[in-house]
Amino acid sequence: MSNNRKTDMRRCDHVVSIAGSFPSTNDIIRVNRAHPLSYGVMKEKYCEIACEAIESQIDMTKCPLKRIEVVFVWYEVRKFARDPDNIQGGDKFIMDALVESGVIKDDSLIEVAGIRNHFVVIDGKTVNDRSVKVGIKEVDEL
Repeated sequence: MSNNRKTDMRRCDHVVSIAGSFPSTNDIIRVNRAHPLSYGVMKEKYCEIACEAIESQIDMTKCPLKRIEVVFVWYEVRKFARDPDNIQGGDKFIMDALVESGVIKDDSLIEVAGIRNHFVVIDGKTVNDRSVKVGIKEVDEL
């Protein structure tokens, strides 16, 4: 895949749009430090959000897919923009949701050929204006 987010998305076989914000890497670390079981609650909440979007926007009769590349385009509100390395921490929940929803059997390197992240700053009024698009491209098996 190219390094251009528009080209990457056009080449995808499936695109899922998820409204709202996912926890940053720093949020995940902070929750983990507060209490070991807190991460499980966080993961369940955000995996459920991602699963609902995935299952409503992908034809699940064609799943599981054999091998994929994943493109994330993270839309961040200018006023509340976070560091790119923190934003992409949310991809963990989405990758787990791809497995949980049955899009892929596993999110190991056997089934996931690559992950690419792009970041777009948008004008918005609140952090709730954040969103992410997830592009999935089927690729040849190993």
